[in-house]
Amino acid sequence: MSEDNDKEETNRKTGLAYAAGFSLFAGVVSGLLAGWLLDRWLGTKPWLLVTGLVLGAAVAEGAGRAPARRMAGVAARLRDAAREIGAVA
Repeated sequence: MSEDNDKEETNRKTGLAYAAGFSLFAGVVSGLLAGWLLDRWLGTKPWLLVTGLVLGAAVAEGAGRAPARRMAGVAARLRDAAREIGAVA
């Protein structure tokens, strides 16, 4: 039974890590795409592309914090559980 719980916990942590990575990637790419499209439309190359990159990275960083906080919470619960059974000092 403990092995099943370990697998579940590993899957949960892996999923949270993928969510954080995908949030970062999606934010940067969407900012770049929006900046590129606006540059083409308004003829302001490359300024809106650069602005889109910066804004996309900022939004992605904010969006990536939620999964990172959940991962930290999972790690804290595991550490507390290990202390309860005496596995960790």
